[in-house]
Amino acid sequence: VLITAVEVYEAIKNLKLDKSSGLDQLQAEHFRYADMHLSCLLAMVLNAMLCHGFIPDKAMFTVIIPVLKNKKGLLTDKNNYRPVALTSVFSKVIEFVVLGKFEHKLRSSDHQFGFKKKHGSDMAIFALKQVIEYYNIRSSPVYVCFLDASKAFDCLNYWVLFRKLLDRGIPNIFIR
Repeated sequence: VLITAVEVYEAIKNLKLDKSSGLDQLQAEHFRYADMHLSCLLAMVLNAMLCHGFIPDKAMFTVIIPVLKNKKGLLTDKNNYRPVALTSVFSKVIEFVVLGKFEHKLRSSDHQFGFKKKHGSDMAIFALKQVIEYYNIRSSPVYVCFLDASKAFDCLNYWVLFRKLLDRGIPNIFIR
């Protein structure tokens, strides 16, 4: 797998330009407005990391910050918080490069609404309302069952996930 300077350049263009800095005190603007040679140098660094199968800990260091979901809810309820990950801008570039390179292999059904662009919960609610309306117009009973899978990732079998990624053609180096 070879990462090109063009892929790095495209990843840098995807960075959000906000005033917050990453954990390394660098901002997206540092990358965005740097000389074009930065993309070449970062591509060389990323290829070296892939070649050796090593990403420095500082490059992937993440701090998880709890953010309150509902201000009227209990402040002492751990379920009233959602985790937000603060990472370095460099790690975001790595993520965008990998996602850009393999996004076409990670396609899923249009019936999946979570963790996809333009497929939020509002779209799932709309689809549900449309199905209910369809059957109500035809005087047919509608039965709905809701499943709370909020803790599903706590018991995820990662070996099954790794196998599915391999089956879709994701190289071993990225899964490792």
